[in-house]
Amino acid sequence: MSKLIPTLFLHYNLELADQDAEWTENWFVMQQGVNVRLSKRAVPS
Repeated sequence: MSKLIPTLFLHYNLELADQDAEWTENWFVMQQGVNVRLSKRAVPS
């Protein structure tokens, strides 16, 4: 689990699907209404 987030950021571009959308934050690990768009990144090998 400790390598999941760095691996996602290494291989994918993440951006908010709707920049103006409202979302709620209950705590760091429990956000709601946060929709993101993933696009595959070209990673040099």
